[in-house]
Amino acid sequence: MYRGYKISIGESLFIEEKIFKGTYFQQKRSVNKFDDYQKIGRSLFTDVVNQADELLLEYISEDGILEGDVIQDVWFPKLAGKFDVFISHSHNDEDLAFAFAGWLHKKFKLRCFLDKYVWNSADGLIRKLDDLCRKPGKKGYDYKDRNMTTSQVHAMLTSAIMQEIDDCDALFLLNTPESVNVIDEVHEYTLSPWIFLEIGLSKVIEKKWNNPKRQHLSTYSVTAEAAQMRMKLDTSHLTELSDKELHDWLDVWNAANQCENLEQYLKKDDEKDPLIILDGQHKLPLKGPNAILG
Repeated sequence: MYRGYKISIGESLFIEEKIFKGTYFQQKRSVNKFDDYQKIGRSLFTDVVNQADELLLEYISEDGILEGDVIQDVWFPKLAGKFDVFISHSHNDEDLAFAFAGWLHKKFKLRCFLDKYVWNSADGLIRKLDDLCRKPGKKGYDYKDRNMTTSQVHAMLTSAIMQEIDDCDALFLLNTPESVNVIDEVHEYTLSPWIFLEIGLSKVIEKKWNNPKRQHLSTYSVTAEAAQMRMKLDTSHLTELSDKELHDWLDVWNAANQCENLEQYLKKDDEKDPLIILDGQHKLPLKGPNAILG
């Protein structure tokens, strides 16, 4: 991952001007295309979602031990090179996440990663493992064994999330009241352990471009917790973007694609890449909390 952004967006991002023509008139109207972009976003994952539903008994070795690495590869497979952007979001913002993914794909052809819709359910895997922890002849579970298997699944998912964030070139955190809570003017918190994990990982992961075409260029969402726990969320390393700044990014991208002389926007023709342009519009300082590391 090279760069992280904290995105504050509303419906204005998805409002577009459309020309309506009649027999004797032509009128420009503002149209909210949120639903259209949400459908685009959902359609991107119809062929990606992994539907693993095998019996866990298939992954028990001859000595009676579950093959954890095989289970991880089936439930949370490695997807190196498949996505450009990791979208960190609350699963209560599912519709907004899909709409934003659809907008990024439609406008910039960027491939977005949404964990819940690419991987199988961690909760589903935990339930399958729970069934293996039942006490013989009883309805209850062996509490110690169940805690161990839950920890193992969360470790698998944490490892998979870390690999995917590292493999994507950018992370976008959807900054909504569902994901980020502002207690006072200084401190931010989150109730989601997964957002806490993703943003924490994005701060320490090595900053690098992974897409080969970007490497040489010059720079210009888990179900709700039953028992909630608030954790401080450090987003100081993320660059904040609003609806207007995202529209500015789109304007520069469209102008670069329409202009015959790309040098007035970019240094070289082969640097026409949306994430390179976004990075150039919001340069990171060499010092301070937003400085590029490494």
